[in-house]
Amino acid sequence: MNALHAYNIYSIRFFSIHVYCIILVVLSQTVSCTEQRTSDKAHLKVLSYLGNSNHLPEKAYKKTFQTHLDQLEKAGEIDQAVQLLEAHGDALDIAFLADSGFVKTTERFLNKYTSQLRAEQTISLNYYLGSQYDFLGDIEKSDTYLVKTQLSTDNEDGKKLQSFGRTLIVEHYKRSGKYYEAMNGYLQNIAYYEEQKDTINLTITYNNLSTIYKNLKVYDESEKCLQKGLQLAIATKDTINIWTAYINLSRPNELAINPQKCLKYARLTKHIHDRWSSKTRYHSANTYTTYANAMLLNRKLDSVYFFVELAKKYAEPGNRLKYDLYQMQAETDLISGKPIKNKEILEQEYKAAKQQNDIPVVEMLATILSNNAKQSNDYANAYHYLAEKYRIRDSSWMNDTKLNLIYLDKKFQLERKEKLIARQQLKIAQNKLFIYAILSVVLILTFTWFIISIRKKRKRSEHEAFIQEQFTFQLLQNTEEERSRIANELHDSVNHELLTIKNALVSGKTVDIEQVAGLIEEVRSISRNLHPAVLETIGLEASIEQLCERLSENGLFTTCEIEYDQPLDKNSELQIYRIIQESLNNTLKHGRADAAKVNIIQTATIISVEIKDNGKGFNVEEQINSPRSFGLQSLVQRAKSIAGTITISSSEKGSIIQFNKAL
Repeated sequence: MNALHAYNIYSIRFFSIHVYCIILVVLSQTVSCTEQRTSDKAHLKVLSYLGNSNHLPEKAYKKTFQTHLDQLEKAGEIDQAVQLLEAHGDALDIAFLADSGFVKTTERFLNKYTSQLRAEQTISLNYYLGSQYDFLGDIEKSDTYLVKTQLSTDNEDGKKLQSFGRTLIVEHYKRSGKYYEAMNGYLQNIAYYEEQKDTINLTITYNNLSTIYKNLKVYDESEKCLQKGLQLAIATKDTINIWTAYINLSRPNELAINPQKCLKYARLTKHIHDRWSSKTRYHSANTYTTYANAMLLNRKLDSVYFFVELAKKYAEPGNRLKYDLYQMQAETDLISGKPIKNKEILEQEYKAAKQQNDIPVVEMLATILSNNAKQSNDYANAYHYLAEKYRIRDSSWMNDTKLNLIYLDKKFQLERKEKLIARQQLKIAQNKLFIYAILSVVLILTFTWFIISIRKKRKRSEHEAFIQEQFTFQLLQNTEEERSRIANELHDSVNHELLTIKNALVSGKTVDIEQVAGLIEEVRSISRNLHPAVLETIGLEASIEQLCERLSENGLFTTCEIEYDQPLDKNSELQIYRIIQESLNNTLKHGRADAAKVNIIQTATIISVEIKDNGKGFNVEEQINSPRSFGLQSLVQRAKSIAGTITISSSEKGSIIQFNKAL
């Protein structure tokens, strides 16, 4: 149990330091943003030098700071002077160093120029003073300045510094056992960091809030905060906060002392540390201290001494972690039956803790010193320290009881409020459901009406297209009937009369027989053009071949390649023949072509006809929109009449007419 007390004290101090580390990471970014507001390169160079904590030990550092501060004050450049103070304060915080000279200078500056400072500047300087007095151990003065950071401001940098100030105030509450006030401070910071989506500070705040709940003995809430912090850190691959969470999880509470669990998380901490490329002496010192505590809880005393010495090696001079190591070593000495080392230092720590009302530290040190006195047969001091321990414990127990009652009352009130909110939310949800149901019905009806309208419009369009197609078909059909009639009349009358004349002439009259034969052939040609009678007798393929032969005889060398196995209906074949005939006649009359070719390809799903020539070409868009281009229009209409499509392309190298019909 003594080891547990020792480690609880170590953990409180560890998180106090760790809070500084997290604050300073973000704080340095805040100050750097402030630096960028000035365009003075020389001033920026000075700020960069002063803001680097590595320069603090240099002799020129303080002289550079004071010289430039005096010059800026003399020139009335108050904003730049504030930036100088911020850079120096930032460097001191990063190095965990206190500088009484800086404190005096900043206090003088703040008192002199308060009325000229913006809210965020006042917040900044008060924060650095509060931080410095914390390092100097003057908690009262530290709180005096930190409280002044809580000014009203809309500046984001100022709001961040306010949250840092609250964090330090909370640390002071923790040291004095004011856990309820500390809890409220952390909850305020959580609300702010969630609003800002500041995952880093949100993670560390959850980790620290877990220690408050642990001190209040609300272990379930403590565990929840720990897990939230760890999940956030893992999700953002935040090494430092994963490391912090593992250290926190290695610390047992009074109801669940599990040495193996402590060792497990101590090993995870060391695993991260050993692979961490950017670790510092601070991280090493705390990692080895954590491991030493795990060894102590598992009673591996030789390892405790080893890791305590290793942690001392990395602990910075003046860092209070060294005292935690002395305390841990004292616990090990007592368990081993040896007199404790550094007794004088522990007694000094005990007196300092009593003066600062640091209850957990006083109780822990009183236990160690009492056990050491008892082991040395100094029963008077053993009784004195033991009595002080129980007096402190009784006082702490009363305080914890009051805090627990307050916490439980708050939780009860919160649960009542949550139930009321839940009922209101249920009612709102029911109302929303009703509204959504009405909206859904309206949307369904609207959608149904829309679909019906679209279908009606589509049917109307299809009907109109069908009527147009029928009209075109009927028009072309009537034309073909008329041509057929004329062809029959020419054949039965004119041709018959011409034959009679021919026979008469043969009988003895003087008549040019070749002239009469030519006339007969011309009439037959007219008849074929008006209606290709051969189409019905010899079929589409043979009719197209004859058409190509006649055109070749008339001066247009025309060839054809036909793959036509499944005859179409008579009307489709007629229209395809007419499309080919019209296309070739146009080529002969207007195209100035030497040659043309007809390709017909039929598959199971489509018949495709291509007519191409090597003529001069023409402007397709201009011709097809011209009212005089009846030939092209007739091609389009014939194609439509049998549910086909026509594509026409033309260039200086010739023209191509493509007809397609789905089967």
